[in-house]
Amino acid sequence: TIAGSWIVPPPCFWRWMAVAMRNGSPTMRNGRQLRSGTPPPALELDAVFARMRQLTPPHTPYAHKPLPFGFSADGRELRLDCDTARPMAHVLANPLGQGAIISNDGSIFSFACNAQQNGISTFSLDTLPAQAPGQMIYVQDLDTGQADTPCYVPYRRRDATHHAVYGLGYAEFHKIVEGREYLLEIFLPPDQPFEMRRLTIRNTTQCNARLRVAYYTEIALAELARDSIEHLETAQNPDLGALYFRNPRNDFYQGWAFAATSLQAPVTETVRSRFVGGGGRDLRNPFMLNTGHCDTSQTDDGHRVAA
Repeated sequence: TIAGSWIVPPPCFWRWMAVAMRNGSPTMRNGRQLRSGTPPPALELDAVFARMRQLTPPHTPYAHKPLPFGFSADGRELRLDCDTARPMAHVLANPLGQGAIISNDGSIFSFACNAQQNGISTFSLDTLPAQAPGQMIYVQDLDTGQADTPCYVPYRRRDATHHAVYGLGYAEFHKIVEGREYLLEIFLPPDQPFEMRRLTIRNTTQCNARLRVAYYTEIALAELARDSIEHLETAQNPDLGALYFRNPRNDFYQGWAFAATSLQAPVTETVRSRFVGGGGRDLRNPFMLNTGHCDTSQTDDGHRVAA
């Protein structure tokens, strides 16, 4: 029988071995028969111990290519590729308890005062690249219909070059595709309880471009999203383009979280199913990004988003 990585012989095997040992059954060693209890010659033992044993070749995975990360000359920044085999995270936090955990593939988790008890957004980071990030900023080309993000996920475009930069209190995502360059900066002011992001898009063609920008954050305000589903209260201020969220059942922290944008007259939505839409859509092609308005045909799924 097999238990884990061990092969356990049946009891009859051990009984046979005991009889064989008592009868002095011969065994083979290096092609010679030796009776039980006969010690091998000293020279033979020395030759065996002198042999080098190696199960696998030396571990040199980057012998012929550079490491996927490296520090700046002054040691203050770490530059990383965005498609590493395992995500590499960067933690931001200020003295007021505002913080974020950012992965080099573009996954972002935001929290206030306590990362476990009061996650502002849902936690999607893992030892593998994220499949459905909890936060994204979309950019859609209105002429071609192609959707994109300044980060590696969720589209994982192989025709683009990506890299991330981690610094003290900030993170940057750089992306270059044909005709366009993106720069997403994420940072925490040291004396304010909020997280800021600035997106810069550079048109590298000679033609005008029409773009639609949409942000998306799934709100938790709890340890897990399921803990607050159907319990989050929402409000909005159209003049400021701000959305507000509160979890009255969060015993650790009470208060309103907000999301706001500098975009003029934005269209907003707080129900996830209306942002994503129906008809087999997901976060790679949400209805609100493709059409510029929410899908009112969808019923409320209980999940709240800032979009």
